[in-house]
Amino acid sequence: MKKAFYNLRHVWFRLLLICFVSSSFGLYGQQQVTVTGTVIENGTDIPIAGAAVFIENTSFGGITDFDGKYTFTATLDTGAYTLLTSYIGFKTNRMPIEIGASTTITNNILLQEDLLSLDEVVVTGNTVGVNKRTLGNAISTVKAEELVNNGAIAVDQAISGKISGALVQQNSGDPAGGISIRLRGPSTVLGNSDPLYIVDGIIFSNSSNQLIDLGGNSQNRLVDLNPNDIERIEIIKGAAAAAIYGSRASNGVVQIFTKAMSIGNLAQNYEQVIVTTNSDNTATFVSGNEGFETAVTLLTEALSELTTNPPSGEFTNAVTLGNIDLENSIRAMQARYALFAGNYDLAISAATSVDHLSTSVFAYDNINLNPVWTRVFQNDAPNFKPRDNFGPPTEFVFDTADGRLAFYLVPLDETNQNGLPIEDLAGFFDDLTKSIPVYLPDEMNLIIAEAQLRKSNPDIAAATTALNEVLTDTDDPFGLNAGLPQYSGAATTDALLQEIYKNRRAELFLTGISLEDSRRFNRPQPSGTSMNYDEERNRNFYPYPDIERNSNPNTPADPSI
Repeated sequence: MKKAFYNLRHVWFRLLLICFVSSSFGLYGQQQVTVTGTVIENGTDIPIAGAAVFIENTSFGGITDFDGKYTFTATLDTGAYTLLTSYIGFKTNRMPIEIGASTTITNNILLQEDLLSLDEVVVTGNTVGVNKRTLGNAISTVKAEELVNNGAIAVDQAISGKISGALVQQNSGDPAGGISIRLRGPSTVLGNSDPLYIVDGIIFSNSSNQLIDLGGNSQNRLVDLNPNDIERIEIIKGAAAAAIYGSRASNGVVQIFTKAMSIGNLAQNYEQVIVTTNSDNTATFVSGNEGFETAVTLLTEALSELTTNPPSGEFTNAVTLGNIDLENSIRAMQARYALFAGNYDLAISAATSVDHLSTSVFAYDNINLNPVWTRVFQNDAPNFKPRDNFGPPTEFVFDTADGRLAFYLVPLDETNQNGLPIEDLAGFFDDLTKSIPVYLPDEMNLIIAEAQLRKSNPDIAAATTALNEVLTDTDDPFGLNAGLPQYSGAATTDALLQEIYKNRRAELFLTGISLEDSRRFNRPQPSGTSMNYDEERNRNFYPYPDIERNSNPNTPADPSI
């Protein structure tokens, strides 16, 4: 399966936003103008999000939002210029514009597919997938089928001989001994030459000095991973990787993407997904529900492995760095995907087993920035700011005393260019180094409440109790507290499900699951009309990438909406 398809699972949290700000001091003979418009796909009129729009040979430009809208200001000499618009998989559009007396230039741009120019897409430490051809670093990729179609029993053995410039050597004759990986040779005589390891976005410490086997030989953490659990490995070679990940990556980077999270996240956004790959690009698609079930199975197997081989203190300190409660995180994801798959008993038992006092976070720093902060604050454009009251329609009224409003949103009393009321963003997203939770404790209570209502014999009392845990919360470990009175509405399944949906929109704001929630709660279907901003959602599922369709004959037809 091609990388671009799997790379899309990062689209909510890893889009690159470029916003060039013009000088506020006008010079003689220059004109300040606002350039605005919409970018849509030719033939379908579907808005294109993430397209780059800029004035050629200047530093003025911007990026389209989810509705295909762009706007930026430019201060330039009067005269003729060219407006360039580009996006992966589409031909670059060149449109002449004239800067003169008018202070606003509006252009709606049609982009035409360019199937022959599609490039391989890779994930880097930047905030978006990048064309492999345009990336300044050497990147190699090992697919899932290449990892398992050999006799290797560990990942480090499986990648041996598959990456040019990578030396994979066993440290001793002990079958349990570690294997050292050197990308383009050792970089120091006495220091550490190990590459930086990143698994599903989490940087793992791999210092050989901390990982010594019984024979005194250094090991590495790849021996802890089952090759069958890995979707793909991307390797950035050479010291240039330090430009992306900092000095820790001076020996190169090994990025590992595992299957359970990939499959679960894909199933939230695509009508059908691939759960197994093969070497001839003819992998078959299964329903999204089967994708959720596969993710649950993989997570259940992971829990079993964890019970048999619990992580040591050394593993926790050296690998997860104390940021991830491994067992709780697996149980939380198991509960989430079991709910989505309709396995309500498992969802309840898994959610109940999660320790609400323990937390797990994706940690960020000045090198690896918080991706939502990058999108909203670094871009600094109104159309990237969140809507009022978490975005659902006005039929959902939030109590002004709800602490989640003040936690996530800062009142602005403004509207964006589409006339929608917007707020500033706070919570986990208002600083470039703020951590983002892997899961939120009260998501588990909302899972229990919903599952209790959806199972064959609904338990309204148990659902109400779980819902009240969310409403009355005042001691959340992240400080995300509703602090409201208990539920006082109708004690019916429909009324309670409506209240649960409302609370999921508030509690799980910007966690990337609102599309799945909207379908599961049977919210109004989108009309299919482009740029209708009054609708609760503008699609049911995402279309399949053309790079997947052009390489895999089993790719399904795109959903109608």
